[in-house]
Amino acid sequence: MDRSNVQSAILNAIQDAKAAELRQFECIVGPVAKSLQVQGVTTDDVWEVVCDLVARRLLYVAQWHSQSTSRSGPVLALTERGRSALSTSEPTPHDPAYMGYIRSTAPYLPAAVYEYVDEAVAAFQAQLLRASAVMLGVASEAAMLDLIEAFAGWLSADDEGDFRKALKQTQNGYLPKLKSFKDRLDQRRKQVPHDLTDALGWSFDYSAELFRAYRNDAGHPTGIKIVHDDCSTALACLPLYLRRVSALRDFFAKHPHQATAPP
Repeated sequence: MDRSNVQSAILNAIQDAKAAELRQFECIVGPVAKSLQVQGVTTDDVWEVVCDLVARRLLYVAQWHSQSTSRSGPVLALTERGRSALSTSEPTPHDPAYMGYIRSTAPYLPAAVYEYVDEAVAAFQAQLLRASAVMLGVASEAAMLDLIEAFAGWLSADDEGDFRKALKQTQNGYLPKLKSFKDRLDQRRKQVPHDLTDALGWSFDYSAELFRAYRNDAGHPTGIKIVHDDCSTALACLPLYLRRVSALRDFFAKHPHQATAPP
């Protein structure tokens, strides 16, 4: 079962219902299952996704009452998050397709990065926002450290040796490694294709710093509260950030020792 298709079908069916009575369980679950029958989707599958959507607060169960017929009963309704999930063309962190979207648009990252992001998304959907923020920061750092390693291989043999010596002097410090990388990359920016360097700059640096600071706020006893909207925004920014890291890493990996020393 493709949970993403089932989720979209349920949310759209609820949104398209013209009257509350058309959002009764039997008016949603049965028709959605029938529309996806060729994909092997059953009524039980639809019920399972409905329960998941309620647990993730994209749907809620409301009470419908007809004054003209005196009929009443429970109906499904979209929450603000549910409406938001329908309003964007790209998969959101609430969408089962979110991880597949990241893997397809940022394919050149280590497996650990996708695992960390997967945990960040699972924690977010379970409302464990501090845990999600921590794993976002870990995913970002893992991606950047892998990018730094690929950059080292792109440098000339002499420059690579000097760079690795500088990295070794930073020991386990992430920020000094990041600064050393950025300084050397800036010196060789003209040797990188324009479509890749155009993605660098304040937005790239801001994203890396955002995820690092976000993890520190959540991972230390600062008392800072991580709110849902902030976590959702960070996850929404993540695909573009990882896509840029992945593309740059791929360029470095495919051109070993081709960078020249700056004038």
